[in-house]
Amino acid sequence: MSDFRERADDLFRESADEIARLAALSSGPPWILGSRGSPLEAPENTLVGLKRALQLGLDGIGYDVRATQGDELVLMADATLERTTNGRGLVAEAALPKLAALDAGGAFDARFKGEMVPVLEEAITLGRDTERGEVERGAPMHLVHVPERTDMKVVAEALRELARGLSVRVATRSREAAFEARDLGLQALWIAEQTGERERDIAREEKLAAVGIRVMQHAAFEHAPPDWPCERWAIDADEPDVLLSACRMPLTGLTTHEPLRALAARALAQLAPHDDGAWPVQTPELEVVPGSVLSLRGDWSGDWSTSARVRNPFAWSCRVACGLIPRRGAFDIEGVPVAFELRAGEVRDVPFRLRGGSWRTGGDPLFFARYRWRRGPGRDAGSLLVDAPLMRVRTVHADALSQRLVLLRERPDDPAASMTLRRHGRFVHVSIENPGRLRDARAIVHLDGREHLGTRGVRARLPEDFDDRPDGVRFTCGLIAWKDGERTVRRFAGGVPDELDNGTPGRILPLQHG
Repeated sequence: MSDFRERADDLFRESADEIARLAALSSGPPWILGSRGSPLEAPENTLVGLKRALQLGLDGIGYDVRATQGDELVLMADATLERTTNGRGLVAEAALPKLAALDAGGAFDARFKGEMVPVLEEAITLGRDTERGEVERGAPMHLVHVPERTDMKVVAEALRELARGLSVRVATRSREAAFEARDLGLQALWIAEQTGERERDIAREEKLAAVGIRVMQHAAFEHAPPDWPCERWAIDADEPDVLLSACRMPLTGLTTHEPLRALAARALAQLAPHDDGAWPVQTPELEVVPGSVLSLRGDWSGDWSTSARVRNPFAWSCRVACGLIPRRGAFDIEGVPVAFELRAGEVRDVPFRLRGGSWRTGGDPLFFARYRWRRGPGRDAGSLLVDAPLMRVRTVHADALSQRLVLLRERPDDPAASMTLRRHGRFVHVSIENPGRLRDARAIVHLDGREHLGTRGVRARLPEDFDDRPDGVRFTCGLIAWKDGERTVRRFAGGVPDELDNGTPGRILPLQHG
């Protein structure tokens, strides 16, 4: 088993290096920017993470900026320090010397211990010759996300001095803040809830530089009205079909937490321009049922015998090598690595068994296929690695009768915790039943791409067509509390809070499809 794992690891690393080299041969649009750097490999919004994104061959970087007590600008996604550093309190109330002393890497991994919180100037410098003050040829693009409208003026003043000659867009979820950014002379990118006629008309009337949408499904832009007057961006595009759709349209650009997958999607769209099929590697969802015999490995575990479907999207035959890479947890793997030939357009199911898991949600295993081809008419020899996550999920049915949802343990000694769920008409009501000895716990619900936060409970509206969706919609719930000064989360499944690497939400299904 260890030999299989080593072979898969070597194949994946070698193929990842090839994707980075291939990036130099493919270009935008869409331009691909690493959201918060490369945050699945290095701590988010740090210089090491931003540099890693650029080393992989991305066109630029995206990061979050907040003002400190003295109006210094630092890279930080949250309003508070606790999640990503060893500090506490509000960023806006912290002086720069205090922030400079914090560790922004150790919480991610011990090898990044001592990584500092960067200031905006350090991030912008990644695209500038600091000795001569000149913009380097091929300097990266920057997408600066400003979560707080009150920081916009300070950001504009800083960028006016620091970003001369660079391609910089300033993103905000607030429409009014986008107007303010525009008035301050910035290339404003408004992150809208959707991309319909209303959003298109606002962009035209207000002369915005760009509109983006945080995509949850690949059809997010496909049904948008035509004749957009500005750039269109996909924000935090990570799922395979989302990335491929964005690269085929194409959009102006996208930000992603999955740099290698995004580069592969763009290369695939350019190498196989006539292919209109789905992502070449289709993987099943893995349903988790806590309390199994594997619970010693964590509640987020299971034993699955299943298969992935691999398709050759190219107009020529390929040699395909498939493997599986765990990202978090311990797994036993049978059936892969395996290699075979695929003719143009041919499809093959690859059976495998995966046994194991983890305590925490997130970090789902990756199934990958590496395509290799020989030189032929009109093409050079080459290869491309395509991956897809094996998403672990839990399911629940929308029943009018109240049902108990047992929450996952984050560690072996966690006490039992539970919530209840019942449907009432077009709404679901989720309430805390047993907070697991946590005081002042608050309920949190993720339903169909939206996050809802309550006190003891949450009332969330189901989509109008919910009962016509046999596969249901994305759903999870949990509770959040503070214990000994640290945030504690208990979850029904992944996806809450809506933060990086908390896993994939489960599904809530119509009762008649149970």
